[in-house]
Amino acid sequence: MWAPGLAAHHSAAAAYDATRTVEAQGTVTQVLLRNPHTFIFIESTDEAGQKVQWQIEMQASATLFSQGWTKDTVTYGMVLKVSGIPSRAPGSHGITNARLSLPDGTPIGRPATGN
Repeated sequence: MWAPGLAAHHSAAAAYDATRTVEAQGTVTQVLLRNPHTFIFIESTDEAGQKVQWQIEMQASATLFSQGWTKDTVTYGMVLKVSGIPSRAPGSHGITNARLSLPDGTPIGRPATGN
């Protein structure tokens, strides 16, 4: 038996502001390949010279793996450029629907298709 609620997925609209985009560049400090979402954390420095920890919410690890990712696609210590939809929470540094690249612009993985 199929239940409509089982096919539904929560919306990112409550947590993220799809009317804006944000960019960050930093060093990977943690990668959590999980389901239903993978999280990548990068540390950067803001305009005031303060350390900032960005939380990048990605698709499920199973989805990423089906797109060719491996556990070594993004690793601790890599420097990444990230662009995507920012968190709505004041003072937070979250990004979803992220596009990842190396500092020279070389893309990592496929473009985001949503969460």
